[in-house]
Amino acid sequence: MKIRAWLITIVILLIIAAITFFPVTVTHTVTVASNFDNSYRVLSNLNEWQKWNPQLKEICTGDYSKKYLKDKKEQGIIFSSGSNSISIIKPIPLSYYVAGSLNNNLVSYNLILIPSSSTNSVQVQVLEKEKFLNHFLAGTDSSEGQKALGSLKKFLENTENVYGFNIKTENVIDTVFAVYECATDSANLFTTLNENFKLIDNYIQQHHLEKKGFYSVSYSAHQDSLHLILGIPVNKHAETSGAIHCVDIPKGKMLTGFYDGKFLNKRTIYISFARYATDHYFENVGAPFESYINNILPSSDTSTVKFKFYYPRL
Repeated sequence: MKIRAWLITIVILLIIAAITFFPVTVTHTVTVASNFDNSYRVLSNLNEWQKWNPQLKEICTGDYSKKYLKDKKEQGIIFSSGSNSISIIKPIPLSYYVAGSLNNNLVSYNLILIPSSSTNSVQVQVLEKEKFLNHFLAGTDSSEGQKALGSLKKFLENTENVYGFNIKTENVIDTVFAVYECATDSANLFTTLNENFKLIDNYIQQHHLEKKGFYSVSYSAHQDSLHLILGIPVNKHAETSGAIHCVDIPKGKMLTGFYDGKFLNKRTIYISFARYATDHYFENVGAPFESYINNILPSSDTSTVKFKFYYPRL
């Protein structure tokens, strides 16, 4: 009887040991506030996964190498640094297999992009195998797959990563502008800006107005010339003087962001804001304009400019 009891105990222990080390497939899913096109664009660019994937960020902090599988970038890439190596393989559309070794620990999970019925959200799922004991004792600790999910969600929901600029929605604050409208060509643009803002400054002084913000410019092409609306926000209305007059900016919402770069490259912010508005089904309801920080205007196409960009929307 004693021998039978020992045998039963040993069998039970063996079963527990087998269950403890038996691998189980664990699924984690997150909803990401990003549309399908942007999410797919980020995920399908395997060459730049190190911008968001935590395992690859660690590998790519120093000297590292990349090897393209099957000589096709879209098929797969291996990132390596010393003894650390992680591969990303795209076996089927919308599915990515991540595997390798990081700090002597195995990394293995599938990441799957799931289209959603929502126009501005997608679901991303991770499948990975874990030992039953590790999964049971993990508690709140994140697995490598969970870390990747959280990092991807944070990356995609940051407009600067997806559109190149930190885009926000703000309510209109400055509603009265002293404005001057004129036309010029590209050769005389910078002289025109300086000369005409001096006229507006004089107007403000003569009418004892208070400036409430920086020099602002709205640009629009008109045949072979540029049509400019120059404005400075002021505290109240004043009577018209020549071509300078005060106008109210309709109260509403604006998409806003900051540009810091060459004047000749500023078209990038216009394109990005238009794409953001389209992606979020916002309607443009007025001319975008630039508000130059500290009233520092460009002096040439190669000038570095800093301005806050305003894009009226519904």
